[in-house]
Amino acid sequence: MTSKQIKRLVSSTLEAMQDETKRVKTRQSTTPINHLSKKPYNWYNQIFLMVANANNEYETNERLTAKQSQKLWYKFKKGIKWYPICFFSKIEKELENWDTKESWIFNIYKVANIDCFEWVEKEDKKDVENAQIEDKTSKKLEILENYIDKENIQLKQWEPAYSPKLDTIYIPKSKYFISKEEYLHALSHEAMHSTWNSKRLDRKLDTNFWGFAYSKEELVAEFWACLFTWNASKNNFAYVSSRAKDIKENNKEKELFQAIKKSTKAVEYIEKIQ
Repeated sequence: MTSKQIKRLVSSTLEAMQDETKRVKTRQSTTPINHLSKKPYNWYNQIFLMVANANNEYETNERLTAKQSQKLWYKFKKGIKWYPICFFSKIEKELENWDTKESWIFNIYKVANIDCFEWVEKEDKKDVENAQIEDKTSKKLEILENYIDKENIQLKQWEPAYSPKLDTIYIPKSKYFISKEEYLHALSHEAMHSTWNSKRLDRKLDTNFWGFAYSKEELVAEFWACLFTWNASKNNFAYVSSRAKDIKENNKEKELFQAIKKSTKAVEYIEKIQ
């Protein structure tokens, strides 16, 4: 950028700030602030946000990030405009000799004027929550479906189970489950089992349904399914408890924790196949 262009930019910014000051004489303050904290932004962010106010003729000086708007149950209006703000934050980094070193991180966020949001009525909040759950469920189902497709795992209708010999996941259609989330939970449980196949992580297991090794495998699969779907019902807890009893009776608690720790390998394997 040449010196002439810099002068022109500074001049236009100052003019816009003057126009903004004239236009909002009736307001108590023209300083851009965060709607949630009510604190003003740093001086360099104020310049850009005041220019944005002047160019768009907003009625307020308050801003929000997208994440903050969700907390307050605001939704975006059509044509919302986002503007970047930046700031530095200080962190302490631990060195190999146990000393600490201070460093600065440059952060960038996007904010929009409060005029660009509208309040979500109470009766609409449940619809918004359901839409958010539906979106998350669909994305997680897509992860599992990609994994099953790319690993050439057969998917057949039957009671939920996994056959390592046939490399097949058995599961009823989603319409036979109470909800889409319950279907996701069952599918993620059986997908976790499929990683024990010799084609994948090759976990050596005793296929005796009530044996200790199988109980350990079942606990790992159910723990992961609960975490993946964030949906642990009373039935899930009862099933986990019955398997945990087998572990306790065999005095193998240590092996259980090791198995759960190793389950992260299976999770990484599934997420890698995307």
